[in-house]
Amino acid sequence: MSNRFAFTILVLLTTALVTGLLASADNSAVILLLIIGAILFGYLCVRDPIYSLAFVIIAAPLYQYRFDLPLIPVHLTVHRLFLGVTVASLVFSLIRQRSGTSPDGNRKPDIILIFLLFWLVLELVATGRSNYTAGINRLFPRLVNMSTAFLVFIIVRDRRTLVIGVSALLISAVIPMAVGLWQVESWLLTGEFPGIPFQEFLESNLRVFSQAYKGSQATSIGGLAVPRFASVLVDTNYFGLFLSIICLVSVGVLDSTLIKTRLQRVGVQALVVLSVILMLLTLSRSSLIGLIVGWGIYFLFRQSFNLKNLFRLAVALGLVWLALSTLFTQFDLTPQQLVSSRFDSSQLNRSSDARAALLEPALDAFATNPLFGIGASNILSYGLADTSHTTPFTILAEYGLVGFISFYSFILALLWRLQQHWKRQHDAIALSLFAVLISLQLASLFYDHFLTLETNWVVMGLSLALIRVRMTEEPAPDHSPDHAQTLTSSRMFGSFNSHT
Repeated sequence: MSNRFAFTILVLLTTALVTGLLASADNSAVILLLIIGAILFGYLCVRDPIYSLAFVIIAAPLYQYRFDLPLIPVHLTVHRLFLGVTVASLVFSLIRQRSGTSPDGNRKPDIILIFLLFWLVLELVATGRSNYTAGINRLFPRLVNMSTAFLVFIIVRDRRTLVIGVSALLISAVIPMAVGLWQVESWLLTGEFPGIPFQEFLESNLRVFSQAYKGSQATSIGGLAVPRFASVLVDTNYFGLFLSIICLVSVGVLDSTLIKTRLQRVGVQALVVLSVILMLLTLSRSSLIGLIVGWGIYFLFRQSFNLKNLFRLAVALGLVWLALSTLFTQFDLTPQQLVSSRFDSSQLNRSSDARAALLEPALDAFATNPLFGIGASNILSYGLADTSHTTPFTILAEYGLVGFISFYSFILALLWRLQQHWKRQHDAIALSLFAVLISLQLASLFYDHFLTLETNWVVMGLSLALIRVRMTEEPAPDHSPDHAQTLTSSRMFGSFNSHT
């Protein structure tokens, strides 16, 4: 199936989805504007699928909202369409590798593609067994997120589209960061918990927001209720993890050849500083731990512990600390109080007890069908929560041992391939994606946001695409006798010359 034909189908389904979404809206001007935008978007996608890739990645943080229940069959259709296209693409890639016609010239089947193919088939089975009315709020984001990963994987096939994909990922931080800064300013000026700009208009006209969405959550610090900012990502932990992803990828971009001008470098450096500041304001422990570990892994592999880089890091952290101190001076709060309040032993104990209680329904669900699980988003049928708050246990309950082993085998194979590519090419983007995936896995032990945060799946799609692009760029190995003799002769003469 050609890219143009596949994305023509995608555009038609997207247009139908937007039309159905706006059917209940009251503002005809907004409806007309968005329908025209959908038609223009469709035209661009048919001309070049890279437009759809950039649009979807940039809009990814906005997809965290819950849509109305009647739209779920449409999303299931889109999701299964992507699953089918991706499964067909993977099968075709494996056949090409086996027949020796793969661009990399390798006849050995790629283990990553095998694990991914196995996981996708299990996903088809799991969503087919899902009780949509029970776990609707968990199922819908997962379907959209996985579809995004498949979209990235299918489109990104060369260096140009890979660069656009990485750039779009960084650009996707602009709106969430701007809204996050607006929320901070609103709280400092008014003392009220902010929502998001134009929230009332969007809720009344487009019906895309949950009425329960408040834009922030609260925690008590020194007897004062302090908001934990969520921006446009519904949940503070989602926002924190999203910012940690942007920070790590930005660090990799700064060390890569993607930066061409001084203005671009300053812009990416600003992304790093702002993402750290806003991430700390979310007070998300899992995101903070993941970011620290991701930074450590990146700089350890990069071996960048020289005095110049350490000085830059100290200056950046000093600016972050100064900004936080200035923000909370009028409330008699310090950054130390923010950190200690979240890592206080009593807070940690309460959080651990709450998560332990959420694990029991997941374990009960796993005991029901240990081999293949209970189906996607069905944990709610076994308890009061729709998640175990821990990604590995959620996967174990919903997909069973078979799904658990296949999913984490795929993750390990992906990490191994990124690390091997870093060793061969010293590609900073590959190293940053490697660090991001490890930090995501670590953070997912404390919060169940790996399956439902769309940017995680954008990173997965970009990682797969980067591996494929780099493999096609590497020259195919020549195993002919003439090549072997030439190589041996060159080594012999090279050795002789070195001794003379």
